[in-house]
Amino acid sequence: MDLSKLNAIFVSESDELLGRLEQALLEIEKNPSDAGSLRTIFQVMHTIKGNAATMGCSKMAEFAHHLEDALEPVKDSGGSLNTSALDALLESLDIFRALLQEFQSGQDAGVDLQSPLARLRKAMGVGAQSPPQGDSPAPAPVSPQPSPAASVAAPEPVLSPVAESMPAPAATVTEDIAKAEAAREVHEAHEAQKEAKNAIRNTIVRVQLKHLDDIMNLVGELAITKSRLIQHSQELGVPALIAEVKFLERLSTQLQEEVLKTRMVPVEDIFERYQRVVRDISHELGKEISFIIQDNGISVDRVLLEKINEALVHLLRNAIDHGIETQERRQAAGKSPVGTVSLVARREKNYAVVDVIDDGGGIDVSRVKAKAVALGAVSAEKAGKMTDQEALYLVCHPSLSTKDEVTQFSGRGVGMDAVQESVESINGHLDIHSVLGEGTRFSLFLPLNLAIIQALLFQLGEQTYALPLADVLEIVSLEIIQPKIIDKREVLSLRNEVLPLVRLNKFFNISSNAVGYALVVQARTTRFALVVDQLVGRQEIVLKNLSGFLKTINGIGGATILGDGRAIMILDVQEGFL
Repeated sequence: MDLSKLNAIFVSESDELLGRLEQALLEIEKNPSDAGSLRTIFQVMHTIKGNAATMGCSKMAEFAHHLEDALEPVKDSGGSLNTSALDALLESLDIFRALLQEFQSGQDAGVDLQSPLARLRKAMGVGAQSPPQGDSPAPAPVSPQPSPAASVAAPEPVLSPVAESMPAPAATVTEDIAKAEAAREVHEAHEAQKEAKNAIRNTIVRVQLKHLDDIMNLVGELAITKSRLIQHSQELGVPALIAEVKFLERLSTQLQEEVLKTRMVPVEDIFERYQRVVRDISHELGKEISFIIQDNGISVDRVLLEKINEALVHLLRNAIDHGIETQERRQAAGKSPVGTVSLVARREKNYAVVDVIDDGGGIDVSRVKAKAVALGAVSAEKAGKMTDQEALYLVCHPSLSTKDEVTQFSGRGVGMDAVQESVESINGHLDIHSVLGEGTRFSLFLPLNLAIIQALLFQLGEQTYALPLADVLEIVSLEIIQPKIIDKREVLSLRNEVLPLVRLNKFFNISSNAVGYALVVQARTTRFALVVDQLVGRQEIVLKNLSGFLKTINGIGGATILGDGRAIMILDVQEGFL
Protein backbone atom coordinates (compact mmCIF):
# COMPACT_ATOMS: atom_id res chain seq x y z
CA MET A 1 0.00 0.00 0.00
CA ASP A 2 1.11 3.57 -0.71
CA LEU A 3 2.89 5.07 2.34
CA SER A 4 0.73 8.21 2.21
CA LYS A 5 -2.38 6.03 2.53
CA LEU A 6 -0.87 4.19 5.50
CA ASN A 7 -0.05 7.53 7.12
CA ALA A 8 -3.62 8.72 6.57
CA ILE A 9 -5.01 5.54 8.15
CA PHE A 10 -2.63 5.92 11.11
CA VAL A 11 -3.68 9.54 11.67
CA SER A 12 -7.38 8.69 11.38
CA GLU A 13 -7.15 5.72 13.76
CA SER A 14 -5.00 7.68 16.22
CA ASP A 15 -7.54 10.49 16.25
CA GLU A 16 -10.28 7.96 17.00
CA LEU A 17 -8.21 6.34 19.77
CA LEU A 18 -7.49 9.72 21.35
CA GLY A 19 -11.21 10.45 21.31
CA ARG A 20 -11.84 7.19 23.19
CA LEU A 21 -9.07 8.05 25.64
CA GLU A 22 -10.52 11.49 26.29
CA GLN A 23 -13.98 10.03 26.84
CA ALA A 24 -12.62 7.45 29.30
CA LEU A 25 -10.77 10.12 31.29
CA LEU A 26 -13.89 12.29 31.53
CA GLU A 27 -15.95 9.27 32.62
CA ILE A 28 -13.44 8.52 35.39
CA GLU A 29 -13.60 12.14 36.51
CA LYS A 30 -17.36 11.68 37.01
CA ASN A 31 -17.05 8.16 38.44
CA PRO A 32 -13.58 7.45 39.91
CA SER A 33 -14.43 3.77 40.49
CA ASP A 34 -15.23 3.13 36.81
CA ALA A 35 -13.01 0.10 36.20
CA GLY A 36 -14.15 -0.23 32.58
CA SER A 37 -12.91 3.26 31.68
CA LEU A 38 -9.63 2.57 33.45
CA ARG A 39 -9.16 -0.56 31.33
CA THR A 40 -9.93 1.51 28.23
CA ILE A 41 -7.15 3.95 29.15
CA PHE A 42 -4.55 1.18 29.33
CA GLN A 43 -5.83 -0.54 26.18
CA VAL A 44 -5.82 2.69 24.15
CA MET A 45 -2.42 3.75 25.47
CA HIS A 46 -0.95 0.36 24.54
CA THR A 47 -2.51 0.45 21.07
CA ILE A 48 -1.23 3.97 20.43
CA LYS A 49 2.26 2.90 21.49
CA GLY A 50 2.25 -0.10 19.14
CA ASN A 51 0.78 1.77 16.16
CA ALA A 52 3.17 4.71 16.60
CA ALA A 53 6.19 2.41 16.84
CA THR A 54 5.10 0.59 13.68
CA MET A 55 4.78 3.89 11.78
CA GLY A 56 8.13 5.18 13.03
CA CYS A 57 6.53 7.90 15.15
CA SER A 58 9.07 7.44 17.94
CA LYS A 59 8.11 10.46 20.03
CA MET A 60 4.52 9.32 20.35
CA ALA A 61 5.46 5.70 21.02
CA GLU A 62 7.96 6.60 23.72
CA PHE A 63 5.63 9.13 25.31
CA ALA A 64 2.89 6.48 25.53
CA HIS A 65 5.42 4.04 27.01
CA HIS A 66 6.38 6.46 29.80
CA LEU A 67 2.71 7.23 30.52
CA GLU A 68 2.06 3.50 30.88
CA ASP A 69 4.96 3.21 33.32
CA ALA A 70 3.67 6.14 35.38
CA LEU A 71 0.21 4.57 35.58
CA GLU A 72 1.52 1.15 36.58
CA PRO A 73 0.65 1.57 40.31
CA VAL A 74 -3.04 2.01 39.47
CA LYS A 75 -2.99 -0.94 37.11
CA ASP A 76 -1.39 -3.19 39.72
CA SER A 77 -3.52 -2.09 42.68
CA GLY A 78 -6.80 -1.52 40.88
CA GLY A 79 -6.98 1.93 42.51
CA SER A 80 -8.37 5.17 41.11
CA LEU A 81 -6.90 8.30 39.55
CA ASN A 82 -6.88 11.51 41.59
CA THR A 83 -7.70 14.95 40.18
CA SER A 84 -4.05 15.90 39.66
CA ALA A 85 -3.43 12.71 37.70
CA LEU A 86 -6.50 13.31 35.52
CA ASP A 87 -5.38 16.88 34.80
CA ALA A 88 -1.93 15.61 33.80
CA LEU A 89 -3.43 12.88 31.59
CA LEU A 90 -5.75 15.34 29.84
CA GLU A 91 -2.73 17.57 29.26
CA SER A 92 -0.92 14.52 27.87
CA LEU A 93 -3.85 13.96 25.53
CA ASP A 94 -3.21 17.41 24.04
CA ILE A 95 0.47 16.45 23.71
CA PHE A 96 -0.54 13.34 21.74
CA ARG A 97 -2.61 15.49 19.37
CA ALA A 98 0.29 17.90 18.92
CA LEU A 99 2.60 14.97 18.14
CA LEU A 100 0.08 13.65 15.64
CA GLN A 101 0.02 17.05 13.93
CA GLU A 102 3.82 17.05 13.97
CA PHE A 103 3.80 13.62 12.29
CA GLN A 104 1.46 14.94 9.58
CA SER A 105 3.44 18.10 8.87
CA GLY A 106 6.87 16.48 9.19
CA GLN A 107 8.08 19.51 11.16
CA ASP A 108 9.29 19.50 14.76
CA ALA A 109 6.83 21.57 16.80
CA GLY A 110 9.05 21.59 19.88
CA VAL A 111 6.44 19.88 22.05
CA ASP A 112 7.37 19.68 25.75
CA LEU A 113 7.02 16.02 26.72
CA GLN A 114 8.69 16.22 30.11
CA SER A 115 6.39 18.58 32.04
CA PRO A 116 3.15 16.55 31.83
CA LEU A 117 5.08 13.35 32.59
CA ALA A 118 6.66 14.95 35.65
CA ARG A 119 3.24 16.14 36.86
CA LEU A 120 1.71 12.70 36.31
CA ARG A 121 4.55 10.95 38.15
CA LYS A 122 4.20 13.37 41.05
CA ALA A 123 0.44 12.79 41.18
CA MET A 124 0.96 9.02 41.07
CA GLY A 125 3.81 9.05 43.58
CA VAL A 126 6.18 7.50 41.05
CA GLY A 127 9.90 8.27 41.07
CA ALA A 128 11.40 10.22 38.18
CA GLN A 129 12.59 8.24 35.19
CA SER A 130 14.55 9.19 32.12
CA PRO A 131 12.15 11.40 30.18
CA PRO A 132 11.55 10.83 26.50
CA GLN A 133 13.97 12.82 24.36
CA GLY A 134 11.86 12.67 21.24
CA ASP A 135 14.44 11.27 18.86
CA SER A 136 15.20 8.01 20.60
CA PRO A 137 13.43 4.93 19.30
CA ALA A 138 10.50 3.40 21.14
CA PRO A 139 11.40 0.55 23.47
CA ALA A 140 11.59 -2.69 21.53
CA PRO A 141 9.66 -5.70 22.80
CA VAL A 142 11.88 -8.15 24.63
CA SER A 143 11.64 -11.75 23.45
CA PRO A 144 11.54 -14.32 26.27
CA GLN A 145 14.87 -16.19 26.54
CA PRO A 146 15.28 -19.59 28.23
CA SER A 147 17.34 -19.40 31.40
CA PRO A 148 20.36 -21.69 31.88
CA ALA A 149 19.61 -24.82 33.89
CA ALA A 150 22.04 -23.80 36.61
CA SER A 151 20.06 -20.65 37.35
CA VAL A 152 16.68 -22.34 37.81
CA ALA A 153 15.41 -21.87 41.36
CA ALA A 154 14.68 -24.93 43.49
CA PRO A 155 11.02 -25.89 43.46
CA GLU A 156 8.80 -25.12 46.44
CA PRO A 157 7.58 -28.13 48.44
CA VAL A 158 4.66 -29.71 46.66
CA LEU A 159 2.90 -30.76 49.84
CA SER A 160 1.74 -28.01 52.19
CA PRO A 161 1.33 -28.63 55.88
CA VAL A 162 -1.78 -30.62 56.70
CA ALA A 163 -3.43 -27.72 58.57
CA GLU A 164 -3.22 -25.50 55.50
CA SER A 165 -4.87 -28.12 53.30
CA MET A 166 -7.92 -28.65 55.49
CA PRO A 167 -11.29 -27.78 53.86
CA ALA A 168 -12.62 -24.28 54.52
CA PRO A 169 -15.90 -23.82 56.40
CA ALA A 170 -18.98 -24.30 54.21
CA ALA A 171 -20.06 -20.64 54.50
CA THR A 172 -16.67 -19.44 53.30
CA VAL A 173 -16.71 -21.85 50.38
CA THR A 174 -20.21 -20.69 49.40
CA GLU A 175 -19.08 -17.05 49.48
CA ASP A 176 -16.01 -17.84 47.39
CA ILE A 177 -18.12 -19.69 44.82
CA ALA A 178 -20.60 -16.78 44.64
CA LYS A 179 -17.76 -14.28 44.16
CA ALA A 180 -16.13 -16.44 41.51
CA GLU A 181 -19.45 -16.85 39.69
CA ALA A 182 -20.11 -13.10 39.78
CA ALA A 183 -16.60 -12.38 38.52
CA ARG A 184 -17.05 -14.91 35.71
CA GLU A 185 -20.37 -13.31 34.65
CA VAL A 186 -18.82 -9.84 34.65
CA HIS A 187 -15.86 -11.12 32.61
CA GLU A 188 -18.17 -12.87 30.10
CA ALA A 189 -20.33 -9.76 29.77
CA HIS A 190 -17.25 -7.61 29.19
CA GLU A 191 -15.89 -10.04 26.60
CA ALA A 192 -19.26 -10.18 24.82
CA GLN A 193 -19.41 -6.39 24.74
CA LYS A 194 -15.86 -6.24 23.38
CA GLU A 195 -16.68 -8.82 20.69
CA ALA A 196 -19.79 -6.86 19.71
CA LYS A 197 -17.77 -3.66 19.39
CA ASN A 198 -15.12 -5.44 17.33
CA ALA A 199 -17.84 -6.89 15.09
CA ILE A 200 -19.24 -3.42 14.53
CA ARG A 201 -15.78 -2.02 13.78
CA ASN A 202 -15.14 -4.82 11.29
CA THR A 203 -18.23 -3.77 9.29
CA ILE A 204 -17.03 -0.18 8.96
CA VAL A 205 -15.05 0.89 5.90
CA ARG A 206 -13.12 4.17 6.04
CA VAL A 207 -13.83 6.39 3.05
CA GLN A 208 -12.31 9.79 2.39
CA LEU A 209 -14.90 12.55 2.46
CA LYS A 210 -13.66 13.81 -0.92
CA HIS A 211 -14.79 10.56 -2.55
CA LEU A 212 -18.26 10.98 -1.04
CA ASP A 213 -18.33 14.59 -2.25
CA ASP A 214 -17.46 13.42 -5.77
CA ILE A 215 -20.22 10.79 -5.67
CA MET A 216 -22.67 13.39 -4.36
CA ASN A 217 -21.79 15.73 -7.23
CA LEU A 218 -22.40 12.89 -9.70
CA VAL A 219 -25.75 12.16 -8.06
CA GLY A 220 -26.57 15.84 -8.47
CA GLU A 221 -25.75 15.70 -12.17
CA LEU A 222 -27.87 12.55 -12.42
CA ALA A 223 -30.77 14.44 -10.84
CA ILE A 224 -30.45 17.18 -13.46
CA THR A 225 -30.35 14.61 -16.28
CA LYS A 226 -33.35 12.85 -14.75
CA SER A 227 -35.32 16.13 -14.83
CA ARG A 228 -34.47 16.56 -18.51
CA LEU A 229 -35.56 13.00 -19.33
CA ILE A 230 -38.85 13.49 -17.49
CA GLN A 231 -39.52 16.66 -19.46
CA HIS A 232 -38.60 15.10 -22.83
CA SER A 233 -40.64 11.93 -22.17
CA GLN A 234 -43.71 14.02 -21.34
CA GLU A 235 -43.23 16.09 -24.51
CA LEU A 236 -42.97 12.92 -26.65
CA GLY A 237 -45.93 11.28 -24.92
CA VAL A 238 -44.68 7.70 -25.45
CA PRO A 239 -46.21 5.56 -22.63
CA ALA A 240 -43.39 2.99 -22.58
CA LEU A 241 -40.74 5.73 -22.39
CA ILE A 242 -42.64 7.53 -19.62
CA ALA A 243 -42.81 4.28 -17.61
CA GLU A 244 -39.06 3.66 -17.99
CA VAL A 245 -38.24 7.22 -16.99
CA LYS A 246 -40.40 6.87 -13.87
CA PHE A 247 -38.52 3.70 -12.97
CA LEU A 248 -35.23 5.56 -13.50
CA GLU A 249 -36.56 8.33 -11.25
CA ARG A 250 -37.20 5.84 -8.43
CA LEU A 251 -33.71 4.36 -8.78
CA SER A 252 -32.16 7.82 -8.82
CA THR A 253 -34.02 8.77 -5.64
CA GLN A 254 -32.90 5.57 -3.88
CA LEU A 255 -29.30 6.16 -4.95
CA GLN A 256 -29.47 9.72 -3.67
CA GLU A 257 -30.81 8.57 -0.29
CA GLU A 258 -28.12 5.91 0.10
CA VAL A 259 -25.32 8.34 -0.76
CA LEU A 260 -26.71 10.80 1.77
CA LYS A 261 -26.72 8.08 4.43
CA THR A 262 -23.00 7.42 3.89
CA ARG A 263 -22.26 11.05 4.78
CA MET A 264 -24.35 11.02 7.94
CA VAL A 265 -22.84 10.59 11.40
CA PRO A 266 -24.62 10.37 14.76
CA VAL A 267 -24.33 13.76 16.46
CA GLU A 268 -23.53 11.84 19.65
CA ASP A 269 -20.10 10.98 18.20
CA ILE A 270 -19.35 14.66 17.61
CA PHE A 271 -21.00 16.03 20.77
CA GLU A 272 -18.81 13.92 23.06
CA ARG A 273 -15.76 16.03 22.16
CA TYR A 274 -17.38 19.09 23.77
CA GLN A 275 -17.30 17.52 27.23
CA ARG A 276 -13.61 18.34 27.36
CA VAL A 277 -14.26 21.90 26.13
CA VAL A 278 -16.84 22.52 28.86
CA ARG A 279 -14.64 20.92 31.51
CA ASP A 280 -11.61 23.05 30.66
CA ILE A 281 -13.57 26.32 30.41
CA SER A 282 -15.46 25.74 33.66
CA HIS A 283 -12.23 24.85 35.52
CA GLU A 284 -10.51 27.89 34.04
CA LEU A 285 -13.33 30.18 35.19
CA GLY A 286 -13.86 28.48 38.53
CA LYS A 287 -17.51 27.65 37.83
CA GLU A 288 -19.24 24.38 38.58
CA ILE A 289 -21.15 23.25 35.50
CA SER A 290 -23.50 20.36 34.85
CA PHE A 291 -23.12 19.60 31.13
CA ILE A 292 -26.03 17.72 29.56
CA ILE A 293 -25.94 16.14 26.09
CA GLN A 294 -29.17 15.08 24.36
CA ASP A 295 -28.54 13.72 20.88
CA ASN A 296 -32.06 12.22 20.43
CA GLY A 297 -30.67 9.74 17.91
CA ILE A 298 -30.15 12.48 15.31
CA SER A 299 -27.66 11.98 12.47
CA VAL A 300 -26.33 14.87 10.39
CA ASP A 301 -24.00 15.32 7.42
CA ARG A 302 -20.48 15.30 8.87
CA VAL A 303 -19.52 18.34 6.77
CA LEU A 304 -22.23 20.40 8.47
CA LEU A 305 -21.06 19.46 11.95
CA GLU A 306 -17.42 20.17 11.11
CA LYS A 307 -18.34 23.59 9.70
CA ILE A 308 -20.17 24.63 12.87
CA ASN A 309 -17.54 23.23 15.25
CA GLU A 310 -15.97 26.61 16.03
CA ALA A 311 -19.43 28.16 16.33
CA LEU A 312 -20.41 25.61 18.97
CA VAL A 313 -17.18 26.22 20.90
CA HIS A 314 -17.95 29.98 20.86
CA LEU A 315 -21.47 29.38 22.12
CA LEU A 316 -20.38 26.99 24.87
CA ARG A 317 -17.69 29.39 26.06
CA ASN A 318 -20.13 32.31 26.08
CA ALA A 319 -22.73 30.21 27.90
CA ILE A 320 -20.27 29.40 30.70
CA ASP A 321 -18.38 32.70 30.77
CA HIS A 322 -21.19 35.21 30.30
CA GLY A 323 -24.41 33.25 30.66
CA ILE A 324 -23.87 31.30 33.89
CA GLU A 325 -23.61 33.60 36.91
CA THR A 326 -21.19 33.23 39.79
CA GLN A 327 -22.25 30.86 42.55
CA GLU A 328 -22.96 33.82 44.85
CA ARG A 329 -25.29 35.47 42.33
CA ARG A 330 -27.05 32.19 41.56
CA GLN A 331 -27.70 31.47 45.22
CA ALA A 332 -28.90 35.04 45.78
CA ALA A 333 -31.37 34.52 42.91
CA GLY A 334 -32.59 31.27 44.45
CA LYS A 335 -30.86 29.07 41.87
CA SER A 336 -28.68 26.02 42.32
CA PRO A 337 -25.01 27.01 42.69
CA VAL A 338 -24.28 24.53 39.88
CA GLY A 339 -25.01 26.02 36.46
CA THR A 340 -26.49 23.89 33.70
CA VAL A 341 -25.39 24.01 30.06
CA SER A 342 -27.14 21.72 27.58
CA LEU A 343 -26.22 20.68 24.05
CA VAL A 344 -29.32 19.31 22.33
CA ALA A 345 -29.95 17.94 18.83
CA ARG A 346 -33.48 17.69 17.42
CA ARG A 347 -35.41 17.61 14.15
CA GLU A 348 -37.67 20.44 13.02
CA LYS A 349 -39.25 20.18 9.57
CA ASN A 350 -36.39 19.81 7.06
CA TYR A 351 -33.75 20.95 9.52
CA ALA A 352 -31.51 19.36 12.10
CA VAL A 353 -31.39 21.81 15.00
CA VAL A 354 -28.54 22.10 17.50
CA ASP A 355 -29.43 24.01 20.68
CA VAL A 356 -26.93 25.47 23.16
CA ILE A 357 -28.91 26.25 26.30
CA ASP A 358 -27.86 27.75 29.63
CA ASP A 359 -29.84 28.49 32.79
CA GLY A 360 -27.89 31.68 33.45
CA GLY A 361 -28.90 35.30 33.74
CA GLY A 362 -30.21 35.75 30.21
CA ILE A 363 -29.51 38.68 27.88
CA ASP A 364 -30.44 42.18 29.07
CA VAL A 365 -32.08 43.52 25.91
CA SER A 366 -32.16 47.14 27.10
CA ARG A 367 -28.40 47.10 27.62
CA VAL A 368 -27.89 45.46 24.23
CA LYS A 369 -29.88 48.26 22.56
CA ALA A 370 -27.95 50.94 24.43
CA LYS A 371 -24.63 49.37 23.47
CA ALA A 372 -25.70 49.06 19.82
CA VAL A 373 -26.75 52.71 19.68
CA ALA A 374 -23.51 53.84 21.37
CA LEU A 375 -21.45 51.92 18.81
CA GLY A 376 -23.48 53.24 15.87
CA ALA A 377 -24.71 49.78 14.92
CA VAL A 378 -28.29 51.05 14.92
CA SER A 379 -30.01 54.41 15.32
CA ALA A 380 -31.76 55.29 18.57
CA GLU A 381 -35.05 55.61 16.66
CA LYS A 382 -34.75 52.15 15.10
CA ALA A 383 -33.65 50.60 18.40
CA GLY A 384 -36.69 52.12 20.10
CA LYS A 385 -39.03 50.48 17.57
CA MET A 386 -37.42 47.06 17.90
CA THR A 387 -39.18 44.33 19.83
CA ASP A 388 -37.12 42.54 22.47
CA GLN A 389 -36.93 39.49 20.21
CA GLU A 390 -35.63 41.53 17.26
CA ALA A 391 -33.09 43.29 19.49
CA LEU A 392 -31.54 39.97 20.53
CA TYR A 393 -30.01 39.65 17.06
CA LEU A 394 -28.01 42.84 17.62
CA VAL A 395 -25.50 40.64 19.47
CA CYS A 396 -24.57 39.28 16.02
CA HIS A 397 -23.58 42.71 14.73
CA PRO A 398 -19.80 42.84 14.06
CA SER A 399 -19.35 46.11 15.95
CA LEU A 400 -20.71 44.46 19.07
CA SER A 401 -17.88 41.93 18.92
CA THR A 402 -15.57 44.50 20.53
CA LYS A 403 -15.53 43.53 24.18
CA ASP A 404 -14.55 46.64 26.15
CA GLU A 405 -15.82 45.42 29.51
CA VAL A 406 -17.34 42.36 31.09
CA THR A 407 -21.07 42.92 31.27
CA GLN A 408 -24.12 40.71 31.12
CA PHE A 409 -24.17 41.03 27.33
CA SER A 410 -20.74 42.15 26.11
CA GLY A 411 -19.41 38.60 25.84
CA ARG A 412 -22.45 37.53 23.87
CA GLY A 413 -21.14 39.58 20.95
CA VAL A 414 -17.71 37.99 20.96
CA GLY A 415 -17.64 35.87 17.84
CA MET A 416 -21.42 35.90 17.39
CA ASP A 417 -21.09 37.48 13.94
CA ALA A 418 -18.78 34.58 13.02
CA VAL A 419 -21.29 32.10 14.46
CA GLN A 420 -24.07 33.54 12.32
CA GLU A 421 -21.88 33.60 9.20
CA SER A 422 -20.79 29.97 9.63
CA VAL A 423 -24.39 28.79 9.92
CA GLU A 424 -25.63 30.86 6.99
CA SER A 425 -22.71 29.69 4.82
CA ILE A 426 -24.32 26.21 4.81
CA ASN A 427 -27.80 27.62 4.11
CA GLY A 428 -28.85 27.38 7.73
CA HIS A 429 -29.89 30.08 10.16
CA LEU A 430 -29.49 31.13 13.79
CA ASP A 431 -32.35 31.55 16.25
CA ILE A 432 -31.96 33.26 19.65
CA HIS A 433 -34.32 33.06 22.62
CA SER A 434 -33.57 34.57 26.02
CA VAL A 435 -35.43 35.36 29.24
CA LEU A 436 -33.75 37.76 31.65
CA GLY A 437 -32.90 35.95 34.86
CA GLU A 438 -33.74 32.51 33.47
CA GLY A 439 -31.33 31.74 30.65
CA THR A 440 -30.62 31.75 26.92
CA ARG A 441 -30.99 29.35 24.01
CA PHE A 442 -29.05 29.62 20.74
CA SER A 443 -30.45 27.35 18.02
CA LEU A 444 -28.48 26.47 14.89
CA PHE A 445 -30.81 25.33 12.10
CA LEU A 446 -28.88 23.08 9.70
CA PRO A 447 -30.27 21.81 6.38
CA LEU A 448 -30.50 18.02 6.33
CA ASN A 449 -29.18 17.96 2.78
CA LEU A 450 -26.55 20.30 1.42
CA ALA A 451 -26.93 19.42 -2.25
CA ILE A 452 -30.43 18.31 -3.29
CA ILE A 453 -33.57 20.01 -1.99
CA GLN A 454 -37.28 20.27 -2.71
CA ALA A 455 -38.11 23.71 -4.07
CA LEU A 456 -41.06 25.80 -5.19
CA LEU A 457 -40.53 27.30 -8.65
CA PHE A 458 -42.23 30.59 -9.54
CA GLN A 459 -42.07 33.31 -12.18
CA LEU A 460 -41.29 37.01 -12.07
CA GLY A 461 -41.98 38.51 -15.48
CA GLU A 462 -40.20 36.19 -17.92
CA GLN A 463 -37.75 34.83 -15.36
CA THR A 464 -38.03 31.71 -13.19
CA TYR A 465 -36.80 31.53 -9.60
CA ALA A 466 -36.72 28.85 -6.90
CA LEU A 467 -37.41 28.98 -3.18
CA PRO A 468 -36.64 26.10 -0.77
CA LEU A 469 -39.98 24.47 0.00
CA ALA A 470 -39.04 24.21 3.68
CA ASP A 471 -39.13 28.03 3.87
CA VAL A 472 -42.69 28.33 2.51
CA LEU A 473 -45.32 28.39 5.27
CA GLU A 474 -48.34 29.26 3.16
CA ILE A 475 -49.41 30.41 -0.33
CA VAL A 476 -52.11 33.08 -0.69
CA SER A 477 -53.81 34.33 -3.87
CA LEU A 478 -53.79 38.13 -3.93
CA GLU A 479 -57.07 38.05 -5.86
CA ILE A 480 -58.71 36.65 -2.72
CA ILE A 481 -56.84 38.58 -0.02
CA GLN A 482 -55.75 42.02 -1.13
CA PRO A 483 -52.82 43.95 0.39
CA LYS A 484 -53.34 47.05 2.54
CA ILE A 485 -51.30 50.16 3.29
CA ILE A 486 -50.41 50.76 6.95
CA ASP A 487 -47.94 53.48 7.98
CA LYS A 488 -47.03 54.01 4.32
CA ARG A 489 -46.03 50.38 3.99
CA GLU A 490 -47.75 47.60 2.06
CA VAL A 491 -48.85 44.71 4.28
CA LEU A 492 -50.95 41.57 4.11
CA SER A 493 -53.60 40.98 6.77
CA LEU A 494 -53.88 37.24 7.32
CA ARG A 495 -55.97 35.77 10.15
CA ASN A 496 -55.53 38.80 12.43
CA GLU A 497 -51.80 38.92 11.69
CA VAL A 498 -50.28 41.80 9.76
CA LEU A 499 -47.38 40.66 7.58
CA PRO A 500 -44.88 42.94 5.80
CA LEU A 501 -45.22 42.56 2.02
CA VAL A 502 -42.22 42.44 -0.33
CA ARG A 503 -42.90 42.67 -4.08
CA LEU A 504 -40.07 40.71 -5.66
CA ASN A 505 -40.48 42.41 -9.05
CA LYS A 506 -39.59 45.73 -7.39
CA PHE A 507 -36.88 44.14 -5.25
CA PHE A 508 -35.13 42.70 -8.33
CA ASN A 509 -36.22 45.54 -10.66
CA ILE A 510 -38.27 43.30 -12.98
CA SER A 511 -41.20 44.66 -15.00
CA SER A 512 -44.50 42.99 -14.08
CA ASN A 513 -48.21 43.84 -13.78
CA ALA A 514 -49.54 40.47 -12.59
CA VAL A 515 -51.75 40.32 -9.48
CA GLY A 516 -49.90 37.20 -8.41
CA TYR A 517 -49.51 35.21 -5.22
CA ALA A 518 -48.05 35.87 -1.78
CA LEU A 519 -45.62 33.29 -0.41
CA VAL A 520 -45.67 33.48 3.39
CA VAL A 521 -42.17 32.79 4.72
CA GLN A 522 -40.27 33.22 7.97
CA ALA A 523 -36.84 34.75 8.55
CA ARG A 524 -35.75 33.96 12.08
CA THR A 525 -38.66 35.27 14.18
CA THR A 526 -40.28 37.49 11.52
CA ARG A 527 -43.00 36.26 9.18
CA PHE A 528 -43.52 38.17 5.92
CA ALA A 529 -44.91 37.68 2.42
CA LEU A 530 -43.10 37.60 -0.93
CA VAL A 531 -45.21 38.53 -3.97
CA VAL A 532 -44.60 36.50 -7.16
CA ASP A 533 -46.32 36.53 -10.55
CA GLN A 534 -47.02 32.85 -11.26
CA LEU A 535 -46.48 29.50 -9.55
CA VAL A 536 -44.62 26.95 -11.68
CA GLY A 537 -44.69 24.01 -9.28
CA ARG A 538 -42.68 21.87 -6.92
CA GLN A 539 -39.42 20.33 -8.12
CA GLU A 540 -36.32 18.63 -6.77
CA ILE A 541 -33.30 20.80 -7.52
CA VAL A 542 -29.54 20.59 -7.08
CA LEU A 543 -28.20 23.51 -5.05
CA LYS A 544 -25.09 25.13 -6.53
CA ASN A 545 -23.11 27.69 -4.55
CA LEU A 546 -22.40 31.08 -6.10
CA SER A 547 -19.09 32.87 -6.44
CA GLY A 548 -17.88 36.34 -7.36
CA PHE A 549 -20.30 39.28 -7.34
CA LEU A 550 -23.34 36.96 -7.49
CA LYS A 551 -22.52 35.90 -3.93
CA THR A 552 -23.07 39.47 -2.72
CA ILE A 553 -26.60 39.94 -4.12
CA ASN A 554 -29.15 40.33 -1.32
CA GLY A 555 -31.85 37.67 -1.25
CA ILE A 556 -29.96 35.17 -3.46
CA GLY A 557 -28.61 32.03 -1.81
CA GLY A 558 -27.55 29.88 -4.76
CA ALA A 559 -28.40 28.65 -8.24
CA THR A 560 -29.59 25.49 -9.98
CA ILE A 561 -29.96 24.05 -13.47
CA LEU A 562 -33.42 22.97 -14.63
CA GLY A 563 -34.24 20.00 -16.81
CA ASP A 564 -34.39 22.20 -19.92
CA GLY A 565 -30.86 23.46 -19.25
CA ARG A 566 -31.80 26.89 -17.88
CA ALA A 567 -29.86 28.23 -14.89
CA ILE A 568 -32.05 29.95 -12.29
CA MET A 569 -31.45 31.66 -8.96
CA ILE A 570 -32.51 30.26 -5.58
CA LEU A 571 -33.82 32.75 -3.03
CA ASP A 572 -32.62 32.95 0.57
CA VAL A 573 -35.40 34.37 2.76
CA GLN A 574 -33.02 34.86 5.69
CA GLU A 575 -31.12 37.66 3.97
CA GLY A 576 -31.87 41.14 2.77
CA PHE A 577 -35.64 41.28 2.18
CA LEU A 578 -36.58 43.28 5.29
